[in-house]
Amino acid sequence: MNAGRTRRLTGAAAGVALLAGAVAWALTTQGDAVAQSLTHAGHAPWWLVTVLIALPIINWLTVSLSFSVLTARFGRVGTAEMSALIGAAWLLNYLPLRPGMIGRVAYHKKVNGIRVRDAARVMGENMAMTGIASVCLFAIALATVPLPGEGWRALAAIAPLPVLAGVAAASRGLTRVYAVALAMRWVDMLGWVGRYAAVFALVGEPIGFGGALAIAAVSHVALLVPLSGNGVGLREWLVGLTAGALPAAAGASFEASGAAVGIAADLVNRAAELVVAVPIGLVSAGWVARSGARNARSARSG
Repeated sequence: MNAGRTRRLTGAAAGVALLAGAVAWALTTQGDAVAQSLTHAGHAPWWLVTVLIALPIINWLTVSLSFSVLTARFGRVGTAEMSALIGAAWLLNYLPLRPGMIGRVAYHKKVNGIRVRDAARVMGENMAMTGIASVCLFAIALATVPLPGEGWRALAAIAPLPVLAGVAAASRGLTRVYAVALAMRWVDMLGWVGRYAAVFALVGEPIGFGGALAIAAVSHVALLVPLSGNGVGLREWLVGLTAGALPAAAGASFEASGAAVGIAADLVNRAAELVVAVPIGLVSAGWVARSGARNARSARSG
């Protein structure tokens, strides 16, 4: 067995162990709270379920557009092509060590003629844009604490988007590229905030904008750790621990059961994500495979 396969199997085992441990801990320490949360989720209104399923699609599209505009400097990649690559990678990245990311970089090199270092630069820029968007959103969350009601905070969080759109429309070159990419990552982060706000409301423990933002931020930390695919296990633990640590000022209404409720909420979030990721990933993988085959035939005939 080669080293790469060993690492993948070890990562998968670690992710499963972390996930099983999170579920076991939640059930043994706060079983009643978890049961109540899941029961509440089973009776949630249809529109809340729809929101929870629709927002991952927005995440997929905004991430695809962000990668597309940043990658266009280094090679020709169509918007639909990039969306398919990101969609296929989304599903493949449920395996350890992010094989979807590796496969996408390999595709860019072979099909689009994009160097590995350029693809790596784009990934770094995307991470930087996510970090900038997160910091700015935290600043907005802190600045809007005195405002009465979550609607004002949501409006304040969306307000910078027209500014970024104006910068993109009025500028050219790298400034325009970065403005569009940042706007897409801003919407992506708002989508994650919306997902956590929706899922905690779904399990009957609503949290405010600041709490949802904090949990969205730590969930992204889990996605960056290449141990288990898409942060499986690790994300549930981080979300649970963050939920348990949220102060009342962040909009949390739970106390001792916060961590267990957080784990239950992220399990529901994970299930809603898979409802979307599986069909999108399978269709996207088929598209990428056909595109690769067409390019291979063209290369042979040329």
